[in-house]
Amino acid sequence: MPFSKLRRFSLFAPIPAPVRLALPKQKLKEDIEAGQIDIIVIYKIDRLTRSLCDFSELQEFLDQHDVSFVSVTQEINTSTSAGRMMLNILMTFAQYEREIIAERVRDKVAAAKKRGKNCGGFPILGYDSDPSTKRLIINEEEAEIVLANAICCHRMALSHHPDNLILKNLNGEDISAA
Repeated sequence: MPFSKLRRFSLFAPIPAPVRLALPKQKLKEDIEAGQIDIIVIYKIDRLTRSLCDFSELQEFLDQHDVSFVSVTQEINTSTSAGRMMLNILMTFAQYEREIIAERVRDKVAAAKKRGKNCGGFPILGYDSDPSTKRLIINEEEAEIVLANAICCHRMALSHHPDNLILKNLNGEDISAA
């Protein structure tokens, strides 16, 4: 079975993480710009965003339009300087919490992979997932294809072939015209 029939490959730039609640935030911004809102009441501040950068951007936008917001469960009111200070402290801790959670998840997934566990999704090409133990086991047929293509790609790279040519080769496209 040709390598290109097993998987399709693409070169891509890293994609930024999706912005949570992007559409409702956009509608909110439009309403604020139209002068329909002068105060926002929210349940908890960290439900709005946990990113200090996103929050700073939003806070600057709200300040430009003389809009403040109040949290129902937290005694913070951005119409006072003390409230803005407390808000910044809370947002710093919210971002810290978000980053700590992300680190723990990454560490847990890395540890599971180190133990040979499949962490969800499709197994890596050349492996299958044992349904009973969730461990990765070598798929001999795919492993041979992976090894042959890895050697081919390595040789092409050593011969200074451009990435897009190596990619076309992996995808089974004709590279003789290139």
